[in-house]
Amino acid sequence: MSTPDYDFCFLGCGASTVLHLLTHQKFFADKRVLILESAPGYELSRTFCSFSDLKLQVPGEMAFQSFRASGIGFDRQFESAKAYRCVEARGLFAEFDKLLRHSPQMELRFGQRIERLEQRGEMFWVSGKSAQFVFDSRPPKLSQRLWRQHFVGWEIEFENAQPLSAPVIMDIDSRFQEGLKFFYLIPKTDRRLLVELTYFSEQIFDEAHYDAEIEKYIQSRGWKGYTIVGKERGVIPLVSIVPPANLPAHYRPLGVRAGNLRASTGYSVWRSLAQSRGSGPLLVSTFDLRWRLVQAMDRVFLKVLQLNPHRAGELFSRFFQGLEGEVIASFMSERPQWRALLRVIFVMPKWVFVKALFCKTPFTNKQSWRFG
Repeated sequence: MSTPDYDFCFLGCGASTVLHLLTHQKFFADKRVLILESAPGYELSRTFCSFSDLKLQVPGEMAFQSFRASGIGFDRQFESAKAYRCVEARGLFAEFDKLLRHSPQMELRFGQRIERLEQRGEMFWVSGKSAQFVFDSRPPKLSQRLWRQHFVGWEIEFENAQPLSAPVIMDIDSRFQEGLKFFYLIPKTDRRLLVELTYFSEQIFDEAHYDAEIEKYIQSRGWKGYTIVGKERGVIPLVSIVPPANLPAHYRPLGVRAGNLRASTGYSVWRSLAQSRGSGPLLVSTFDLRWRLVQAMDRVFLKVLQLNPHRAGELFSRFFQGLEGEVIASFMSERPQWRALLRVIFVMPKWVFVKALFCKTPFTNKQSWRFG
């Protein structure tokens, strides 16, 4: 039997791949590793955020014990032992670059469009190279009938101190009736603030629309004396992704492809980190009963939103008005407590969810994919 060119091949160089290699860098230190990324370089214009007890342990990571939310008739500040964590993509990838510089056996290639992955005997072939193991973080192909989380953010620098000390994870605009619209605010330094406009909807707008809305929002807050120093943008499918059964023995899905996307929030980074740390370098994917319940709840919730888009702002407002900070943080984390799941079920309006269970919708809330 011929020897493969590489021990491990990683398809995609996003956050899940980087976190897995950083987490298990001692294991991969003496392995031949090839990383193929279709983009021309790292996607640096992102800030990853989530509630979690897990530290990414990269430069510039921020942790907040308090956060705010506001909407229809409420404006609340919450406290939580489980921190709201934020890290800039540039900090995460800078840490990965250090690993690459000290790992001559690890090779990263950008601009590698992967058309097909084949298994031949006990080896995998991709882009003319063979590997014993494949870790695949490529976004799976999804139906077009999906709701998506789409956003544009401005990082602004004030001439003087920026106005916030804690993040605002949702400032809900109840005037939007075709889904959910909210602003999201993260204080990055004593002078810098991320102001992001996010929608949950089927329709995606051109960038000028987001920019105009962000500018109006900043004016409505009375903030002056600032400069735009950076922009973030993205589109995340709001769908539960389920890896198919009976995958090849040496094939490992990563990140969103592994089912780590939280459909109701768009969070996936800390779930991927928890999976990497919990299952070891060869990454055995397992979904326990709690995560299956989380995914089922998310699918029903998305169905409710799709059938009642005009009520999206009301439902999220009810979530923040009816729950304590600890419950919100736990529910939105990568491993919610059972108590938090039950408390959310308790505060949500029952009839609209019962109706959604028995109604058909053209949108897809759950999808799997095929190997290849």
